[in-house]
Amino acid sequence: MFSFSVYSVGYSLELISPNQVIMEFWNKIQYLGIVIYPTAYLIFTIQYTGHDYWLNRRRVILLFLIPFAVFLAKVFDNQWRLIYSSVAVDYSGYIPLLNFERGPLYPIIIAYQMFVVTSGNVLLIEKRRFGSALFRKQTRAILISVAIVYLTFGIYISDFVLIPGLKYLDWNPLAYTLWGSAMALAIFRYHLFDLAPIARETLIEMLHDGVIVLDTNLRVVDANPEALRIFGWGQPPFGKYASDVMGNVLDYSKLNTTNGSMVSETTMKVGSRERHFEVIGSCLKEKTGLYIGNLIVLHDISERKDIERKLVELTLVDELTGLTNRRGFKLLAAQLINMADRMQVNATLLFIDVDNLKQINDHFGHAEGDQALIYTANILKSAYRSADIIARIGGDEFVILALNMAEDTKEAMLSRLDERMIIHHQENQKYKLSFSVGFSRYEWNNPRSFEALLHEADQSMYERKKVEKNTHPLTVDLEKIHINS
Repeated sequence: MFSFSVYSVGYSLELISPNQVIMEFWNKIQYLGIVIYPTAYLIFTIQYTGHDYWLNRRRVILLFLIPFAVFLAKVFDNQWRLIYSSVAVDYSGYIPLLNFERGPLYPIIIAYQMFVVTSGNVLLIEKRRFGSALFRKQTRAILISVAIVYLTFGIYISDFVLIPGLKYLDWNPLAYTLWGSAMALAIFRYHLFDLAPIARETLIEMLHDGVIVLDTNLRVVDANPEALRIFGWGQPPFGKYASDVMGNVLDYSKLNTTNGSMVSETTMKVGSRERHFEVIGSCLKEKTGLYIGNLIVLHDISERKDIERKLVELTLVDELTGLTNRRGFKLLAAQLINMADRMQVNATLLFIDVDNLKQINDHFGHAEGDQALIYTANILKSAYRSADIIARIGGDEFVILALNMAEDTKEAMLSRLDERMIIHHQENQKYKLSFSVGFSRYEWNNPRSFEALLHEADQSMYERKKVEKNTHPLTVDLEKIHINS
């Protein structure tokens, strides 16, 4: 914006100057804006499109070397005549205008400026292809104005006369004013700098979960189509406060911090039906750790809620732990596998056996053995999401069935379990409790029966237990996790 202003103001003062000497002085001043704006625009597009890692102090200095050299040539152009080979004042039109012959450096400057500006536009266009709705609106305003700049520049270079009485008038300052206005529109209407644009693949648009992006002031800056459907929005309510347009789906006060993160459940009427959602709020941060907003994800858990209600009605819940029992697990697992097929994602089954439960019963009594099972249930419930299916299917046997989202690798699932075990260990000191864990994987593009899935996980667990007993009975690894309690 500074370079636009220098160019426009300098040219305006040139137009009202009383003689050629003063006109040439302001012509030199305006060149400061002319040489700076292409490089400044390129740096802006690099940062705005998320490629700021390209920039460092050395590269920024190098980018401004050519503009500095051009401005230096302009300052001494009366002696060197590299940019203007000759200059005169034309009095034949409505107002006096500078008429100059282009010097040898002039076409090189033009080519360089067009190359730099076009490079910035290519970055915007490429990013716009995969950008959010807000990002596309922001860049559209900028690119439309840039098209006008190209047109005006082409007219100027070709010496095409728009108004006969203003043959030598430079129309570029007017085009740059429009360009600056478009930037102002993007800044103030579309909140260009409130939240750096969050690039995402088309997959985000097609997610079955509602995704909403908030800025640091908890205003909506983006929402995918599923979020529009859930809330009944015709279009994303850009710039509106989340509390005004989303209601009390979560505690916003926990989000408006640099470490805000939360998970909750809510019930909303979507269309004519009441739906249950798991709401996940997470912080968005730059690589430097700077807090720039929040990501809200709404996952529809209505089917699971309906099944859970039926489980209670059919007494398919384990009385001791409060988890689903074997019959209930089979019913819920069938629903989750159907969901995996529809969403085209895989699922993971963990088969967990509580080691040494007999020794705990013998040494501390059956009441303490029951408490060990309750401890196990609580650890599993705290380690995994409410959308995952957790069940006790036998005396000391537990299972977890989870859809494989981005974070749900085998190691990540075990790591979450390990974290909860450490907390439990710090609070309880009576005895040592350990788990043996087996795995099986359901692949949506290679489906198999639930029984086969469970059998494989069971066999995996027993093979692991056998190896641990025969070779390294005291070794602790990711597949054999101990809890001291």
